[in-house]
Amino acid sequence: MDKIVCSEMNCILNQLDINDLLKIPAELINYFKENADKQYDCKIDFTLPLENQNLNPETMNYLCAINYLYLSDKSEQEELRKIYEKNDRRIAEETDIYKVFEKKKAKNAQKYHSSTSDNPLIVYEKHSLIRNIIHKIKAFFNKK
Repeated sequence: MDKIVCSEMNCILNQLDINDLLKIPAELINYFKENADKQYDCKIDFTLPLENQNLNPETMNYLCAINYLYLSDKSEQEELRKIYEKNDRRIAEETDIYKVFEKKKAKNAQKYHSSTSDNPLIVYEKHSLIRNIIHKIKAFFNKK
């Protein structure tokens, strides 16, 4: 785990109410304290919500897990579980490799069709061998 994440977690856990802090296992709290970066200056404004802070995404993940596992009661855990499942499904749909390629294919097809309607294709005419030879001879004599 990153030392900065441990520093941010330690800073946030230090601001918790003592009743909430007692719900979290001491080993977890000690882990964050021991692995925190001593030189890192944790600048968290606790008057603002944590979502609006510039926190490491991993820190937010740990906070969500601690909130779910230790600080929430059964009804809150059920609500959070539903939200997490909904988010997981949405992320899985957005990152489904088949859907990503289908979207890209549809986008390219749309791009192709819009470009061909504006710019008609050049018609390629295949000439006979004799006509090509005559054309080469004329080009040769016109150079001089």
